[in-house]
Amino acid sequence: MTPTLGLQILGIGATWFVGKRLRMDSSLVQALIWVWVNNPITMIPMYYLFYLTGLWLTGGSPDATGYDTFFSLFNRSDLDWTARAMTAARAVGLPMLLGSLPYATIGGILSYGAAVRVLRRRLRRRTQKEGLSS
Repeated sequence: MTPTLGLQILGIGATWFVGKRLRMDSSLVQALIWVWVNNPITMIPMYYLFYLTGLWLTGGSPDATGYDTFFSLFNRSDLDWTARAMTAARAVGLPMLLGSLPYATIGGILSYGAAVRVLRRRLRRRTQKEGLSS
């Protein structure tokens, strides 16, 4: 639930590794599945929601930063391409990243709870099967 597509996989791997070391219930496969909530189909609506939330959190106005404003950031002839990219990142990227934090926090808490319930249920079933077969 963050606009850091690609870096999420690294974050999941690091979180899983730390969780295993702390003896927390953890499944790398489940963690990777949760990452795909943010996929190519849901990415644009989610990023737009993150952006609007970030604007709201910073007191910005979504009306002043519509598509035309966004496009003009990349179309400035007075800046080279790196300066245009940095200008766009500051105008859009920072509000989007900030706006994703509430969703990432709530989503992380809810998905962790759901994943732990699934893992515990699976462990109970496996234990019951082993008890019946012995």
